[in-house]
Amino acid sequence: MRASHALAAAGWVSLAVLLAAAVVVPVAYRATVCADDFVWITNAWSDASLAKVFIAAWSTNFFFRPIDILSNRLINPRTLELAPMLAVQIAGLLALTAGMWRLLALVGASGVGPRLVATVWLWLHPATQLSVWSAGCSSQTWCAAFGIWTICEVLALPQGRIGWEKVATLATFSAGGVIAKELFLGWATAAAGIVAVRHVALRRGGDLVSSVKRVLPAVCAVILPPGIWIGLRILSSRFGGVVHDDSDDLYSLHGPVTILMNLATVVLGMFVQGPVHWARLLGLPWKLLPFVGAALSCLFAAFGGICARGVFNGIPAVWKLPLTVATGALAVWPALLIGKVSELYVMGPNALIAALIGIGMTADVGPPKLARWIAAPVLLLIAVTGYVSRTYHFSVTWSQARELRESVHRIVDGDPRQGRLLIVVPESLRSTPMHSKYFVPPAVAAALAASWAVNRLADPGLPEVEFVTPGPEFKPRGDLPVLRQPSQRRAMW
Repeated sequence: MRASHALAAAGWVSLAVLLAAAVVVPVAYRATVCADDFVWITNAWSDASLAKVFIAAWSTNFFFRPIDILSNRLINPRTLELAPMLAVQIAGLLALTAGMWRLLALVGASGVGPRLVATVWLWLHPATQLSVWSAGCSSQTWCAAFGIWTICEVLALPQGRIGWEKVATLATFSAGGVIAKELFLGWATAAAGIVAVRHVALRRGGDLVSSVKRVLPAVCAVILPPGIWIGLRILSSRFGGVVHDDSDDLYSLHGPVTILMNLATVVLGMFVQGPVHWARLLGLPWKLLPFVGAALSCLFAAFGGICARGVFNGIPAVWKLPLTVATGALAVWPALLIGKVSELYVMGPNALIAALIGIGMTADVGPPKLARWIAAPVLLLIAVTGYVSRTYHFSVTWSQARELRESVHRIVDGDPRQGRLLIVVPESLRSTPMHSKYFVPPAVAAALAASWAVNRLADPGLPEVEFVTPGPEFKPRGDLPVLRQPSQRRAMW
């Protein structure tokens, strides 16, 4: 009994530390908008009137995500510091976590132990950290939260008559999810599929027609809001261009080979723990570490599936984990069609796996206790290693971005010339290895042209600046200012 109390206390302390780190680290290291997240702060500050920003964003932007515009509106376009929007991100993370706790209760695991283990695993996951610490990912965080709550709502539907209050709740979650991010169409599809399977395919008595009539309002409640929203976007904005596969752009539609590769990435990403970037950037044996983390996570999730009850009752144990994985993959099916999915897209599906892992790690059945007492700390160590490594790389990326931007401001302040100013960006600032948003070359992190454009939105008196890189077709004059390597260099770990 004392041991269980000690473990529970350690779990609560771990959650407190992780929650504090999610806020303190970006503040302490002066987190800044980086890389490809500039599209959202550019949209947010394109006009002094927020109403005009929304009107322009609807018609001219490929994606329309009000929550990203609102959260980036909290960021000062002069300093570009990320800290003001952390409240939006942390609130989304807590909403997602609360939904996962509800999911645990629905599968018969409402105790403290599964909740703590599942939450620690979820908060250490690469997709979670990436989503919470990126300026352009409020939509992903909140889409995930709405997605998990929608899945909980359809799992909690009664087998008999479905009341209109339940239908209204489903419609509200579905509308909120798709307004957060178009990707929610996948969650709506998964939710509708769950309703169809549980209430029609696995119906206990009654004819097919009556079963379909009974669940049709619930299915419409989760499918219609995303369908209407996306239909309006296709008809009245640039979003309709997504149906044309006439280029290799990330957001054009791709064929079967790409879809299968993306599916494999998503399935692996749901389980993976540890420094994912090591698999691409380091050699053996270090590149294997995230795969070991994925294997251990899969092992505990499989045990969790065996022990899960509640809404899983009546489903053979061997099918519980595959059905959970299928739900997670279906939840992101629109992303499978694009050029390449990243670890970010499994923010949300990873909560489904976290719930099973929370059950599997705390269950009394499964492998011998000695084996679990060995495997669990190993998985925790791998997960913490990944979190610490990503934190380090985030800090370097933020530092290098700030330093290059400050150098640009010093050059502009010290230049007496009028008109457009040319600044040379050496190829060395663009050519280092790259992974996701947190392991990028200095010039990519700074997004110099985009960040300067945002600075000029805040201060129209700033001159125009063109950033040029020497190459075969361009030899800069010797008197042009040249950006130097940032003082903080990145170590490969």
